[in-house]
Amino acid sequence: MPGAGTEEGASRSMDVVFRQWLGGAALCALLCIAVVSPRGASTVLAIILLASLAMALHRRELPPLPTAAHVGQWSALAFVAFAMSTALWSATPLASVMKPAYFAVALAALWLIHHIVPRLSARQLDFLAEACLLATAAGMAFVAFEILTAQAVTRHIMTLFPVLHESLERKHVTIVDGFVRRLSDTNLNRRMALLVWLMWPVLLLASLDIVRWRGRIVVATIAVCAAIILLRGSHQSSQLAILGGLLVFAAAHVDRAMTRRALAVLWIIATVFVVPIALLTFHARAHEASWLFRSAQHRVVIWGQAASEVLKSPLVGVGADATRKAMREVVAAEPSRRDELAGFESGYADHAHNVYLQVWYELGAIGAALFLAMGLLALQSTKNLATRVQPYALALFATSALMIASSYSLWQTWFIAACGLGFAGLLLAVAVNRSRAEPSAAAPIA
Repeated sequence: MPGAGTEEGASRSMDVVFRQWLGGAALCALLCIAVVSPRGASTVLAIILLASLAMALHRRELPPLPTAAHVGQWSALAFVAFAMSTALWSATPLASVMKPAYFAVALAALWLIHHIVPRLSARQLDFLAEACLLATAAGMAFVAFEILTAQAVTRHIMTLFPVLHESLERKHVTIVDGFVRRLSDTNLNRRMALLVWLMWPVLLLASLDIVRWRGRIVVATIAVCAAIILLRGSHQSSQLAILGGLLVFAAAHVDRAMTRRALAVLWIIATVFVVPIALLTFHARAHEASWLFRSAQHRVVIWGQAASEVLKSPLVGVGADATRKAMREVVAAEPSRRDELAGFESGYADHAHNVYLQVWYELGAIGAALFLAMGLLALQSTKNLATRVQPYALALFATSALMIASSYSLWQTWFIAACGLGFAGLLLAVAVNRSRAEPSAAAPIA
């Protein structure tokens, strides 16, 4: 029949579009799951890794192994390999292998995404970009609402489904007459950290969105919600990361090269000199400063304790993710120092609450040197990006550098995944920007 071929072609085209849309819908759902339950971000990143691997196998386009030219990737792999080798002298050998192994999973995901995403069609990229826009904007709005209402949505859901809070420690939840009346900010803070990492890639995607009104709505949503996080949020590390990212973003529009050099200098200072800085801050009794909020005072105490312990094994450290056990042994051998520590019992903590210091304590000077190289090479790689992309990439680097300076452990898998999702978003935005620059790119929709 004359129209049979046309109908068959149209049907095949619709099938392709549906499968492409389904990929975007799946990504949107995964990102929403990560926002609602940030600890699930580690699983979300693993699923994205498997999906990317399946796509590469289906297309028979597995990425080649890094060559000598890929010094950034090799430095990251060297860092992971050394971290895993510390199991030989670590007090927690299994953790010293498994936690860096997940870091390797995140690196593998980024390597696959870096290879696969640029090979996608413009339509596929649009669906994935739309997924990131919708999920991040919805996530920011949800977190802002939870901040303003003392987590009303989460409390209501936990009241309806008690199994969700039955395993929580009493310090994290208050139950009155069967109703959840108060929740700690622990999970809310994790949500903020994840969304702050996604913020800069999504702002870039919004500026590239072919549906202009949608991009503007996303930008406005993120701006309003970021302001709420800054003014009313409980996670100071996220607030500092937002402010630092904004400052770097503005500076990069003035002079990208100068901004990159300044970030390099700050990265060197943070990575190389964190131990003496922590010791000087503690011995200057900054933990007794009345203008510092209580959690910041405690950070100074924790940093002082960890920095003093670095000196006992400065070359190779105590082992990856071994802080909890090693520090407990140290504190158990010491008398109480409450009077000397602004009322804190000791400087014990499960981790150093500062990744730069944690690297020195757990991996020593060797690990710190590899971590230094990894950061500097990542920063250097931003020079190869398009002019439009560079301010966002530099802001993301600054956000990451600040987020790891005072918050979670380097080896918490959800934390690694949150960072990984942020940089995966940047890789997607780079590919979208490249597709927009091609002559075949679709014209913007007013």
